[in-house]
Amino acid sequence: MGTVEIGRRRLSDYLNDAGVDQVMLEEAWIGDLMQPEAHPGRLAPANFRKQDVILAAALDRLEPAAMRSGFVRTTTLQVGASAGPYYITGDLHLAAGTRFEIRRLFAAGSRTFVPITNARLTHLASPTTDAPHPVLLVRADLVEFSGLIVEPTGSSMPVLGAMLADRLRVLTGGKPPPTPGSSRAL
Repeated sequence: MGTVEIGRRRLSDYLNDAGVDQVMLEEAWIGDLMQPEAHPGRLAPANFRKQDVILAAALDRLEPAAMRSGFVRTTTLQVGASAGPYYITGDLHLAAGTRFEIRRLFAAGSRTFVPITNARLTHLASPTTDAPHPVLLVRADLVEFSGLIVEPTGSSMPVLGAMLADRLRVLTGGKPPPTPGSSRAL
C-alpha cells in the first residue's frame, strides 16, 4: 500500500500510460498476506515495476464521473475474474451501445489495467473473507479466467454449481451439507 503523485489523472489512466514503466511512491507499506499478524514495513521513498502489479486499488476520491473531462456514458455488467491468488467480482463498464464479447474481456488488445468498480476481492490465503473496493484495476494479461456473473435462477442451483459449493466448503474447512438419505451425526 502506498501513495503516488499522479496529478489530476485517474489511476487507471496513469497505469495504462505506455510511457510509465516504474511507479515512484512517496511511501509504501508492505506486509505478508500469509502472515497477517506480522507488522507491516514502511519504505520511503519506494518504487515498483508496473509489469509486476496484479491489482491496484485507487483510494483517492475523484469528482463525479459526469463532471470529468472526457466523460463517456457507460453501462455495467457484473464480472468475476481470477488473477494470481485473487478472485475479483464487480462491475465492468462498457461504452453505451458497445456489444460485450467474452473473448475480448481480458484478452490481448484490451487495456493493460481494466477497471472494475464496486469490486470485492478475495485472497486464496483467506477465502472466507473479502474486501470491498470502490475501484480495482486488474492487470489484464495476468487474468487466468473470467466471465459474466449469472445468478442461479429459481430455487435449484445447477448441479455443477452445487458440486463446486460442496468442494469449496471442504477446502476451506467447512463441512458439505448431508446428502439426501445419509445419516450423518451432527
